Amino acid sequence: MAHDSDRPAAGHSHGCDHDCHTCGAAPLAGLAACPYCRCAYQGVAPGVTCPGCTAINARGRTVCAQCNGSLTRACVFCAFATPLDQPQCARCHEPFAGAEERKRARDAGRAPSTNTDPTGANIFNSLNSILKG
Repeated sequence: MAHDSDRPAAGHSHGCDHDCHTCGAAPLAGLAACPYCRCAYQGVAPGVTCPGCTAINARGRTVCAQCNGSLTRACVFCAFATPLDQPQCARCHEPFAGAEERKRARDAGRAPSTNTDPTGANIFNSLNSILKG
């Protein structure tokens, strides 16, 4: 539990007109709950809990308002950074649940290519299908 001297002073300028209604601490911009007593801020939609500091960030944030830690994860298929509260990749739409296992299975099912493609047509077709997907 934080000591009173660790809390921001009341009478702040964070763009809202109220302090935490439970402990009186000034709200931290970008959070959806008080970092001291964990009470939800009124009128702020909760997004994701930071895996680093456990602060409850407001919806839509990709960086924690308290510790600046990432609130995204990289897709194992396309490496796109997607917010932690999303169930699937924002780019390729692969579900995050079980993604590592599916990736390993797909990679294991592919035989290494031994054919050469002097025209580059296979590379062109692969890139074209990725861009359309």
